[in-house]
Amino acid sequence: SMGLKWFLAGMALAAALILGAPLLRTVLPENPLASRDTASPEGTDPALATRTPAAATSTPTTTAPSKKYRLFTPEELAQYTGSDGGAIYIAVLGKVYDVTKGSRFYGPDAGRYSYFAGKDGSRTLVTGLHSASAHPGEGFDGNLTVRADEVADFDPDQLLGLQHWIDFYSKTYKFVGRVCDPDGSGYYNSSGDPTDRLRAVKKLLRDAHAVKAERENLESKYPGCSSQWAQGEGGRVWCDDGLVPRQGRASPVDTVRCGCYPLAHAVAHPETLRPLDNCAPDASVCATPP
Repeated sequence: SMGLKWFLAGMALAAALILGAPLLRTVLPENPLASRDTASPEGTDPALATRTPAAATSTPTTTAPSKKYRLFTPEELAQYTGSDGGAIYIAVLGKVYDVTKGSRFYGPDAGRYSYFAGKDGSRTLVTGLHSASAHPGEGFDGNLTVRADEVADFDPDQLLGLQHWIDFYSKTYKFVGRVCDPDGSGYYNSSGDPTDRLRAVKKLLRDAHAVKAERENLESKYPGCSSQWAQGEGGRVWCDDGLVPRQGRASPVDTVRCGCYPLAHAVAHPETLRPLDNCAPDASVCATPP
């Protein structure tokens, strides 16, 4: 009957309201940045201040992500020498590393390596510490007019040595920031972005790696000489597989070394591949004096 239908409909509606209310409360997500006792903005219902509509949580932000590192001026970096028992920072090509855990090497009383604390000593890492009279911030390579971070004049071998140090510090110590010279002369600008100076050095590093690859190819093609020597007896230098030993370079990028070459190739390049002393030009084995 009509009365029964209305009765059943009313019961269904009541059940929906009773059972559905808890579910509605769990659907609205909590805003993780707000707390229930935080004052709501003026004109906002306090009951809604702790909730964010589901659609709002998926709205992309237009704010640029902040950098995850600090920017140092050279003067600020210079404060991190560990002299006050605090942190010790060094820089390599403008990247700053926290080397505090290596204080026995870089601390104030640790010896000559303490020179690197609080500065970018990229040049000196490769050229070495040769002059105790060098001025602060300048290289210890005998040329006190060159910045301690200057590497633009490095040859491929020196650049590969610098790459070794870059790899070492990036793997061993924590990266904490970049050095930005206010005058724009550094490897990073005031915003922490690479400068033309850094881009030029990175090209030099790529060229140095290309030289290394070519040398490795040459050493595979023209292997090094084998040698044996004993004091008082002398020894010998030899090549296998019918190759002959020569001292010199296989190409302008090759290092000067004793290598093994086909005889025809060696004879065709007398200006760069010299026969060993007291050894026949076509000999595969050469005696060496005691």
